[in-house]
Amino acid sequence: MTRLKKIGNILMVFMLLAGGVTSFAATRNSMQQAAAKPHVTMGQITTISEHSLTLKDKNGKVQTFQITDPPMATGLKSGDKVSVASENGHASSIKKLMGTSSGYK
Repeated sequence: MTRLKKIGNILMVFMLLAGGVTSFAATRNSMQQAAAKPHVTMGQITTISEHSLTLKDKNGKVQTFQITDPPMATGLKSGDKVSVASENGHASSIKKLMGTSSGYK
């Protein structure tokens, strides 16, 4: 009977450890997916070139983004209000916003 209890305890510990590893892996995957989501910034273009775009948001914060696909910036100029989706400082999309100087729509 004691041998059966030992086997039962060993199996229980093994199952608890296996469950912990699975939970850790699931949490890690969720964190990686969250980190992969692009960050969206809205602001007014202060400078633009073929390879970079600098904008100022409503709070006066200035950010520069690298443009890896120059055609996505075609037609944009200083003063335009835009929404920039970015990952690691690289613009993945740029959308021109319509609105007044009092806010972004």
